[in-house]
Amino acid sequence: GDHGPATTAAWRALVDASADAGERLLALAGSDDGMAWRVRALIGFADPIRPGISEAMATARRAGIDVVVVTGDHPRTAAAIARTAGLDAEHVVSGETLARWDDARLAAELGGLHVVARSTPEQKRRLVDAARGIGHTVAVTGDGVNDVPALHLADVAVAMGSGTAVAREASDLVLGDDSFATFMFGLAEGRRIVDNVQKGLVFLLSTHVAFLGFILLATLFAGGVGQPLLPIQILWMELFIDLTASAAFEREPPEPDLMDRPPRRPERPLLTTELLLRLSGAGAVTAIAALLLLLSSSGGFLHARWLAYTTLVVAQCVRAYADRSVRQPIHRLGPNGLLATIVLAAIAIQVAIPSVPVLADAFRAVPLSGQDWALVALVALAPALVAEVVRSRWRTVWVA
Repeated sequence: GDHGPATTAAWRALVDASADAGERLLALAGSDDGMAWRVRALIGFADPIRPGISEAMATARRAGIDVVVVTGDHPRTAAAIARTAGLDAEHVVSGETLARWDDARLAAELGGLHVVARSTPEQKRRLVDAARGIGHTVAVTGDGVNDVPALHLADVAVAMGSGTAVAREASDLVLGDDSFATFMFGLAEGRRIVDNVQKGLVFLLSTHVAFLGFILLATLFAGGVGQPLLPIQILWMELFIDLTASAAFEREPPEPDLMDRPPRRPERPLLTTELLLRLSGAGAVTAIAALLLLLSSSGGFLHARWLAYTTLVVAQCVRAYADRSVRQPIHRLGPNGLLATIVLAAIAIQVAIPSVPVLADAFRAVPLSGQDWALVALVALAPALVAEVVRSRWRTVWVA
């Protein structure tokens, strides 16, 4: 048929309309005379986004993650898909435009870059290189041979399960369901694991500051009376309470603001100076309070030592629950039944030891009065309550 300007404009309008609907297009052409080829039809392929992608994109924004769509599709198709997924698609850069940018211009434009269309494999690799060059940690998802250069250069390479074998072999992770939402779920799980490792370290170090501080101070100020702690007492604290409570931190559920924080800088340590000062202060307060109980008790050395030791144990148990978060007040956290069970069991066993002859003899334990238990509760709960008030009132962020 006629292939004049009007017909060409009509075909272009149809291409633009289909691309604006997010369709990928295949043009079919034919020739009547074997020489002049003319467009006969357009076939549009719809590739709807997977369920949950819009929510995953919103989560990524809250988590401080910049998502850039880099595709070989038509610019209008890329923009339509990006908008459907919840990305800003007002400014779409084509591969042709990108090729004219030098490295300095590319680095300057990265912050506002969300969609790159008609890109080449080398341009994908260049985008990764530019992002890493300005200090970003870069994850790349891909499924084809054309994605391999970028996957090789990325900090985290993620392949689609349905992708080519070459892409999967070049990747660190493979998404079995090909869903970006699954990637975001994995990222959230990674943050939760890092959080829980940090919580376990805070608990162990704070209890050891209290424990070792007490032994040191008691040796200096009461060493002439007797051993500050017996070996079996130390073993009870170290092997049962510390290890089981630390293991329970692995079951700690994610905190409410887990995906509302900016990404952790790779060079930032798990235990910052502020956090070390905080846990050292809490441990030191417990150690000094236990020492004062040891020195001020009028019931004899055995009673004084058991009172101080019980104070350390109960304070350790309370701290295990209080250290469930360095950011959030406890009432905002989800339940951790295993940790609660371990804490209550440890306190119950500590209470029962003086009543069981074989244990009382091994631990050199003596019964404590109601007044003694009131002192134990005061020393054990005071630091945790102060920390809870600080978290609730000021929401102090100790770790970025």
